[in-house]
Amino acid sequence: MSEDRKFFRFGVAVDVEVELPDGEIRVLKTHNLSEGGIFLSVDGLLIPPIDTELKVKIKQPLGDGEEPSQIKVVVRHTSGLGMGLEFIDS
Repeated sequence: MSEDRKFFRFGVAVDVEVELPDGEIRVLKTHNLSEGGIFLSVDGLLIPPIDTELKVKIKQPLGDGEEPSQIKVVVRHTSGLGMGLEFIDS
């Protein structure tokens, strides 16, 4: 995989709620995140196919105590370690 990336990735491990297409909610850990997306470790979860839209929400409150909002993402990359999700609008 090319290391020519549009956004710098930060290695960070936080809990994220993932809403799957069937409505099931799973809590997964981030491996890294950037301005453009997030990579989640899957821990045995059946990974949704590429181009599947999901919703994610960071479980911890933000720095100002504000509750994080739900963000729409799309599966862009999968591996045995997890899935790379791109933040999308709408």
